[in-house]
Amino acid sequence: MKIAHIIKRLDKYIERIEYYETINSTHKYLQDSNIYHKSNTLVIASNQSNSIGKYNKKYYSYQDCGLYMSLLIKNVHEINKLPFIMGVSIVESIKELYGIKVDLKWVNDVYLNNKKLAGILVSQSNDDAIISVGLNLFRPISNYDKDIIDQVIPLFEERKDINIDYLIIRIIELFFKYYNDDVDIIKKYKQYLFIINHYINYNNQVLLVKDISEEGALITLTLDKKEFIINSGSIKLLNNYEDKTNN
Repeated sequence: MKIAHIIKRLDKYIERIEYYETINSTHKYLQDSNIYHKSNTLVIASNQSNSIGKYNKKYYSYQDCGLYMSLLIKNVHEINKLPFIMGVSIVESIKELYGIKVDLKWVNDVYLNNKKLAGILVSQSNDDAIISVGLNLFRPISNYDKDIIDQVIPLFEERKDINIDYLIIRIIELFFKYYNDDVDIIKKYKQYLFIINHYINYNNQVLLVKDISEEGALITLTLDKKEFIINSGSIKLLNNYEDKTNN
């Protein structure tokens, strides 16, 4: 990884970029050190020893197997749209650089072949926001955690030199393009949302996803055909669910 190259390409968006071979968690690091950072900061790591995901769940990361980075944005605006902006930026960067079509699962996940490829985490501190990305590039040679092996997927099945610098640069470039410009990011996000007309489990309730609102809320139907709006929380796909009420 050529940090000097990344710094040169992104200097109009980010004033400080830090790289660590191994770090506890890029997200936690910025949370703990936010007070010392006076400008937009990007932290990149090859490995995280104690990475975190949504709701402080453990996020599995492996040495030199993924893209792990966290972006601190000072004086943030429209924080609720950050996961949508980052999701679109990841999808479009992968398509542009590698020709691989990936999809979005509301609201913080990127999927490939119906398995999780990447996760996005957003937190806020006063007027600032931290948005983190963990993206699986390769399978680890060993020590793959058994409880996630059937749920996640790497972008590449075989190891290759992909020049991760360009992936980082393009994701951040697109992110700030959509963050700074007057773009209908929800409309763009919906183009990549693959769960429309899929059944999901939300708080032990089976729902059918019908649409996404202008604000980014998930519009669903209950099994008795009543509209149910989801503004936040975690959903689980029910890939093999059959609605017997239609029979």
